[in-house]
Amino acid sequence: MNESPNSFLDVKFGDPLSEAQRLHPLGSNETSPYGWDSYRLTDVAAGVARYEWVIYEFTSDHGMQLVVARFTPDSRDQVLQELHKTLGSPNTSTESSSAEAPSATWTTADGARIKFDWPGRQLVLVGPYGQSLEREVALRGQLDDQ
Repeated sequence: MNESPNSFLDVKFGDPLSEAQRLHPLGSNETSPYGWDSYRLTDVAAGVARYEWVIYEFTSDHGMQLVVARFTPDSRDQVLQELHKTLGSPNTSTESSSAEAPSATWTTADGARIKFDWPGRQLVLVGPYGQSLEREVALRGQLDDQ
């Protein structure tokens, strides 16, 4: 993660799509499964962690409000360590079915939620105004696995 819980790779909650495009010009515009503006990065490094892809989703009134990032299997420990370093202990944590790493969730004071999902190899950040985008996460996971 390498930054505050209010941003990912320098794109902050509330930023417009144009800011993500400016910061990461090699990304590609998409439309999410439910019709939201989205921006996808592929093969991303964030410190020592690597992500196969990162997707930002934007609402019309509150800008970027969702990040879904699929980390590589060998980056699991780095991602989880960075989350603990940045956010402290999670609000909830459960052992995954593989018993190798927990799934954990943090909630920040401003209402953002961060979820580390080892079985799905996803890091999900939902902004304070991103509740309407949460249904995208499961559907995107299904689509990207096909």
